[in-house]
Amino acid sequence: MRAKRMLGGFGLALLMAAPAVAQQPAQPAPTAQAGHAGHPGGHFGRSHERHHVPLFGLVLRHRQELALTPAQVQGFQQLRADFQRDMIKRQADQRLARLDLGTLLRPNPADPGKAVDMVQVEAKVREMERARADHQLSRIRTMEQGKSLLTPEQRAKLMALLTQPRPHGPRG
Repeated sequence: MRAKRMLGGFGLALLMAAPAVAQQPAQPAPTAQAGHAGHPGGHFGRSHERHHVPLFGLVLRHRQELALTPAQVQGFQQLRADFQRDMIKRQADQRLARLDLGTLLRPNPADPGKAVDMVQVEAKVREMERARADHQLSRIRTMEQGKSLLTPEQRAKLMALLTQPRPHGPRG
C-alpha cells in the first residue's frame, strides 16, 4: 500500500512537470541555425530571443546606402507587416497548443490513476512540430521574397552591412 502511494505520488509529480517540459522550444540543429557570415538565419534573418525575424528593419534603416526605390521600400514595409501579423497568429497558436498539451497531460480528477491518452498526446505534439516547421518555411519564403526585391548590387551592399560588427546598446 505504501509503495503504491509513493509510486502514485511520483507519477503525479511526473505528470505535473510534463507541461513545463513540453513548453521548452526544440532547439534546431546547429547547421540549421548558422547562416551566412555566422549570422543565424542566413542573409535576411537574425535570432531575436527565440524567434527568427527577417532583417527588413535593417534594410529599411539603410535605405539610402542601399539606394532603395520607393517601390522597394513599400515592398519591404509590406513584407515586414505581413510577416509580423503571421508571426503573432503563429505564436498565439503555439501557446494554445502548449495549453492543450498540458491539459492532455494532467490527471483526470475523476480518475487520477487513469493513464494519459498517448494517441491524443502524440497527435498534439506532432501538430505542434508541424506548426513549427511551417513557421520556419514561412520565414524562409518571406526572406526569399525580400531578396527578390533587391538588385545584385543592393544584395552585395547588404551583405557588407551584415558582416560589419554591430554596436552594442540600445538601438535608435
